[in-house]
Amino acid sequence: LDYSHLEDCLRTYIFKTFHKTASILALGCRAVGIIAGTDFETQNQLYQFGAHLGLSFQIADDTLDVTKSTKTLGKPNFNDVKTGLTTAPLIYAIQEGKYPELHTIATRKYSKHGDVEKAMEILSDSEGIAKSAYLSQLHLKDSLEK
Repeated sequence: LDYSHLEDCLRTYIFKTFHKTASILALGCRAVGIIAGTDFETQNQLYQFGAHLGLSFQIADDTLDVTKSTKTLGKPNFNDVKTGLTTAPLIYAIQEGKYPELHTIATRKYSKHGDVEKAMEILSDSEGIAKSAYLSQLHLKDSLEK
């Protein structure tokens, strides 16, 4: 992600998340409509349902990655950050503008010793987690309205 244009970071994250996760659910839901012989409008509604459900799921998963233990998750926590990925919670924290150090750490993809720990410390002081949880809930709500 290009942190020099913070307004585009979340849009880019959503775009990547859609293509990584949500598109699979969207296309699967549309396929059910096709197999069932529904009309195009219903197929599109099913697609939108799957897209928003997939986005909600992935944003929630990314939020859990930075808030839960490895034992609770059943997989290593902070895995996205450890591999250099900046997900919604950290994007929101960077966008707050109160943590220039987080911007620097994210730009170098958390590659220096102590970067992951410092990023998590800053994140816990920010609104990033709450904003990400809210974004996940918005997409879940949108899925149910489709």
